Amino acid sequence: MKNPTAEVKGVVQETGCNVQVIANDYTYSGYLACALRKRKGAIRFVIEDSEGRLFIHNALQCGFDEPDPIPLDEYIVSITG
Repeated sequence: MKNPTAEVKGVVQETGCNVQVIANDYTYSGYLACALRKRKGAIRFVIEDSEGRLFIHNALQCGFDEPDPIPLDEYIVSITG
């Protein structure tokens, strides 16, 4: 069974994909839990580490292309199951 995708307008990443996080002074491997958009439009990715902890990172820290911000009033959030 294929993993669901984390889809936010302008970004689609397969959830569960392995992610190598490279931040200021640390690096770790984890799995993409979801993508979300902040109220001002910036996209953040929730990464689960090997201990089950969740961390929020921007696209560049996850090795993804940085998407353009979209203001909150320009997109509709929907949840499908």
